[in-house]
Amino acid sequence: MRTLTAPMSRPERPIPATPASSEAAEAVRSEVMAVRRVSSAALLGDADRLIIEHQGRDYMLRRTANGKLILTA
Repeated sequence: MRTLTAPMSRPERPIPATPASSEAAEAVRSEVMAVRRVSSAALLGDADRLIIEHQGRDYMLRRTANGKLILTA
């Protein structure tokens, strides 16, 4: 089993890199694989606003002048 070492400020002790059981490890892998990542650039393109329809409602995703994202109903 691969282990990671804790930061130097703490007493050194091995930390397991994977969950204890193979079932738990598989559950973690499945959860990570199920999450989809999409860049904001792919969603917005050159626009600063995007309407997302979810369960019959429209939500506005917009990029602010400071580059932050705001989602409003």
